[in-house]
Amino acid sequence: MATSAHVAMRPQALWTGGGPASARSAPAFNPLPAQVGCPLATKEKWQRMWGHASLRASLDLADSKEEAARKTRTPSLPQRRSVRCQSAPKSNSPPPVALKHYLTPISADVKKEESMVYRRTVFGHPEWLRHRSSTRHYRHILSISSSRVILALGPPVLALTGGALAMALYNEAIVHDILPHELPLLKASALPLQLTAPALALLLVFRTNASYSRFDEARKMWGATLNRVRDLARQALSYMDDNEEREEVLRYLMAFPYAFKNHLLREDHIVDDMRNVGLNSDEIEILTSTEHRPNYCLQVMSQVISKNTDLTDFQRVNLDHNLTHFHDQVGGCERIFKTPLPLSYTRLTSRFLVLWHFFLPLALWDACHWMVVPATFLSAAALFCIEEVGVLIEEPFSILPLHAICNTAEKNVRELTRLQGEHLNKRAIGGKKQAQLNGASQNGVADGAAARRTNVQVTN
Repeated sequence: MATSAHVAMRPQALWTGGGPASARSAPAFNPLPAQVGCPLATKEKWQRMWGHASLRASLDLADSKEEAARKTRTPSLPQRRSVRCQSAPKSNSPPPVALKHYLTPISADVKKEESMVYRRTVFGHPEWLRHRSSTRHYRHILSISSSRVILALGPPVLALTGGALAMALYNEAIVHDILPHELPLLKASALPLQLTAPALALLLVFRTNASYSRFDEARKMWGATLNRVRDLARQALSYMDDNEEREEVLRYLMAFPYAFKNHLLREDHIVDDMRNVGLNSDEIEILTSTEHRPNYCLQVMSQVISKNTDLTDFQRVNLDHNLTHFHDQVGGCERIFKTPLPLSYTRLTSRFLVLWHFFLPLALWDACHWMVVPATFLSAAALFCIEEVGVLIEEPFSILPLHAICNTAEKNVRELTRLQGEHLNKRAIGGKKQAQLNGASQNGVADGAAARRTNVQVTN
């Protein structure tokens, strides 16, 4: 069964059914994509696939490997907070994929979803240097066996190539008198494929561009969220004098990105994340029992700000303005997550691709004969690869480095808090020194005046 690291405490809105998600009653991890509000027959189909023995065995093996790796690379909770605040964790590279996972759709889907967690990379100077390296082509070729895009191409491309091979064997058997000459050769004119190839190219281009626009919008929303976290932390540290209320706002401000991340992703580590930002057990229990955790964090911050009597109306409006922007980012990301590209467009592209490559060997037989097999393989691999990239980036939150963004937000808030504390301490020390200097100068002036009066009296 799935380990506790894969048990998702997801809000009900992002699951296909069931009661409210909580730490005590949570739906099991499902590696296959859930459809919001799908009909009962569709749910039963996914449940039957989930109950497949090979699928469960693959997941059990993946869970045991992940649990062992997590124990070796994750420090204990008391130490983890400082480690996470220093830098974002770097994921290990996915291992090469065995050949059997390219052959069956269920195995390919499981391995593809499992490898998603390895590719959430945040770029720095070393990563950009490696990205621009002149040896990148060799590196990309050598890493084909671990590519999730290539892994997803296995079942359709191999099936179409197998069909081309069967057609070539049939035609060759007729040509070499192995089968009766009365049987027809399987061939067709290439003109229909030539006429429809531009339409297929346009479909693929529009599909990929539309998916990238969703990815780019999600990336900008999370960038804006990070900027608003920094701005709200700066305002809270500058405006709020009550230490207890300020600390509560900052704790829930650090908790908000993690709650937002777990609201969108399938894997859920909300309890560990909340402990690391400083929430106590009661606060974590209340947070995990809510359906919409990002909204709860924003509501707590809003209540604390509204009840603070030391804030002016201008300061309160500025703080509330940032909270409103957080709500906008949450709503925008939920819109992207819950509304894919029109399904009719996705189905049309998929059907067009399959049928076009199904008839491709027939159109190439007269010109290529046995070469229809590698020609079909190369054409299907290239075009299905473009279509698969569009499908992968259509739901961008599984590939965006959300954990690293949350770590950056937490690190920035803690750094601002520390720097302000050091600044206030320096100001206090400087004030004391200035007071001592002023006192010494006043004492010197008084001593000088007393000395002058004494000289005047002696003179008289």
